[in-house]
Amino acid sequence: MAKRKYPIEVGKYYHIYNRGVDKRKIFLDKGDLYYFFDAIQISNREENISRNYKSKKKRIKEKEKAKESEPIVEIVAYALLPNHYHFVLKEITEGGISKFISKLAGSYSKYFNQKYDRSGTLFQGPFKSSPILKDGSDQRTVAYVSLNYKHHSYDPRKDLLKTSLFEYLGEEKGDKICSEKEIKRILNYHNGDMKKYKSFLKEASKVFTQEHKRSIDDLNFFELEE
Repeated sequence: MAKRKYPIEVGKYYHIYNRGVDKRKIFLDKGDLYYFFDAIQISNREENISRNYKSKKKRIKEKEKAKESEPIVEIVAYALLPNHYHFVLKEITEGGISKFISKLAGSYSKYFNQKYDRSGTLFQGPFKSSPILKDGSDQRTVAYVSLNYKHHSYDPRKDLLKTSLFEYLGEEKGDKICSEKEIKRILNYHNGDMKKYKSFLKEASKVFTQEHKRSIDDLNFFELEE
């Protein structure tokens, strides 16, 4: 694996992303999306995990185990879209982000290949990463990730996607995976005022739409890095 331009360090924040190989879809139905979402929770711990837990009952058990373990990353934001994903993560333990993504990608790839009778890699090489500074750019990156479905003209009521947006707005009815501490930290940019935060998101969405009308290949919001 090529050396990263920006080393990942404990205590710092990173925008992490990847997509399906050959731009293929990585989620074909709700079962895929929710397997991946469960795998996020299961993978966020130091211990090794099973790379296959098709049974929903087993996944619930594994998620409970994960809750009893110390996390290796803080999940600040996420977007799971049909052919790619984004995270904003904080490295907690040395190598935590790499371990987390490796477990997540390995488990999901095995599940996907077995389900769809395929072989080979599912994701386009190593995950990509870009550092985020706590100078206001962190809240803008969180907004970009949470609103990423808008940039690709997806509708959360009809399309296969999950986003941290609804955790930040207090509207998520299912599992919540973002760090409550990190949500509070981001909202504190707006003095915890949800009305102000929604106004910020509305303006951020307009800016992103204007600046990023091109495809994900051409986005200059982040620098693609192996």
